[in-house]
Amino acid sequence: MSERDVISWNSLVSGYARLGQMKKAKTLFHSMADKTIVSWTAMISGYTGIGCYVDAMDVFREMQIAGIEPDEVSLIS
Repeated sequence: MSERDVISWNSLVSGYARLGQMKKAKTLFHSMADKTIVSWTAMISGYTGIGCYVDAMDVFREMQIAGIEPDEVSLIS
């Protein structure tokens, strides 16, 4: 997946997450071939934004298992 495609996918996931539509965000997220720290952080932020802290922690753990190192933004999300 090209960098441009990843940015487009991240924008869609972030948009759905900001709107609290986590089911749609999750579907897109799991469809992504390449996930960046931005992808993971969008999901974590989306879940915390609607008060689903357990789901946010689950995504955080999945991110770590996938070998993605958290950054400052993902840690405070």
